Amino acid sequence: MIAAHLVTVGLIAIAIILGLLTSVINSPWVLFLVTPFFLVILALKDFRIAIVVLVIIGSIGQSRLLPSFSGFNVFNYLVLGGAVGFCANWFLTRPPIVWPPRALLLLLVPMSLGLLNGISNLSSLPPGAELVSGSASEIRAIDYMKILYARPLLYVFLALLIANSIRASKDVDRWLIPIVISAFVPALVVIGTIVIFDLGLDALKSNWGLLGSIGLHKNSLGGILALGLAPILFAITVTQRAGARLVLLGLACTVVVALFLTFSRGGVMAAAVVWLLFCLHQKRYAWLILSGLIIPLALILAPSEIVERLTLGVGDSESGIGSQRADDELSAGRFWIWMQLLPEIAKRPFIGAGLSGHMWSDLALSGTAIYPHNLTLSTLIDLGIPAAISVFTFYILITVGFFRLSRLDSVSPTVRALGASGWIMMLAYFVFGLTNSDYIPGKEQTPIWIMLGVLFRYWGSVFPVKKVQVWSSSHAQPIA
Repeated sequence: MIAAHLVTVGLIAIAIILGLLTSVINSPWVLFLVTPFFLVILALKDFRIAIVVLVIIGSIGQSRLLPSFSGFNVFNYLVLGGAVGFCANWFLTRPPIVWPPRALLLLLVPMSLGLLNGISNLSSLPPGAELVSGSASEIRAIDYMKILYARPLLYVFLALLIANSIRASKDVDRWLIPIVISAFVPALVVIGTIVIFDLGLDALKSNWGLLGSIGLHKNSLGGILALGLAPILFAITVTQRAGARLVLLGLACTVVVALFLTFSRGGVMAAAVVWLLFCLHQKRYAWLILSGLIIPLALILAPSEIVERLTLGVGDSESGIGSQRADDELSAGRFWIWMQLLPEIAKRPFIGAGLSGHMWSDLALSGTAIYPHNLTLSTLIDLGIPAAISVFTFYILITVGFFRLSRLDSVSPTVRALGASGWIMMLAYFVFGLTNSDYIPGKEQTPIWIMLGVLFRYWGSVFPVKKVQVWSSSHAQPIA
């Protein structure tokens, strides 16, 4: 009762402050900047409220669609509010905590070493080098750490908060709802942006900056949509009501349409992997045969802009490589970039060049290309061979963990379905990583880190600690 009264008083106080700020600054944008405090206050009542909102908006959390001020946006507000709410809840009730699995060190230690290594190299960057955006004169150590280390760690915190939220929930299966919604949100964003600004297919195909203006690159949107397709498909299999299945089918079709509108070939390829593995997992071989018959027909009926993009490839206007390399049009110049960047691995094979280490490559310094466009290549350049092996081990380990969760008898069919969508996501992500993405947690990995929250909750069951026998002269005593 006291807590409820405190929440009420807090909301009234915030409402008064909002009114005063709006009148003083004379701008309605204040409402959008300060309104997240409402959710932070609610998180103090029940931290799971903030986590549910985080799951739903996670895919667009780092975009320009959410109000922000000096880089501190709604997503950051909610991560902070959820963490504070969780700590307050723990001090009051002392529930069991889902701690980070030690396997996370396989990712975090190489990232930490790469951060220190990269900071030590920043002074060697000449004018014109780029870190995501901006010139070398604008790259400070604090900016470097914020963009390539602190911001990615938000996704790790998100997964851990989700794990503890699931641990505190009586009905775990209900978490399927926000996860499905989170997979649909980016599709709504893509279609909504196209409708609002009346964007044509030809403009979308030739101008990569149109959708990128919302803060999410087309390939990032393609990866998010492709990975998010997995939980929607598996939600259909565990839903009993026919009406709900029909709605989920509509959501899946909308996601596919939005994916094609991004013109991301990597995203389409990842989605094809998701569909293939889903059908094999469900033993729906007839669906595979039927889709094999429908796809050629769909290509015939599809707009020519989409068909040209998927079958021939076009230049990447942001780097200009595709237009310059007419002999490498199919990969939009990526294969040529890979050949130029391969020698960078040999320069620092053991320690790498640091996070976003391609900045120190001859190709980047000449302004020819600013992104490796390959998950494996960027990891090896940044971290060196030993640390890269550690990172790949982490991703392989969580793929195995998802697979085991999908076969765990002690959990509900819904949780097993989420586990199955998890390992299918990972395999699709590896395919997507052939031409895009990064090993550092980021926007296009959002569906994976949301699902990792589910895996971390059941990590102890998926990877149980084996007991060993310690023998003495008199008796054997098992030790965990």
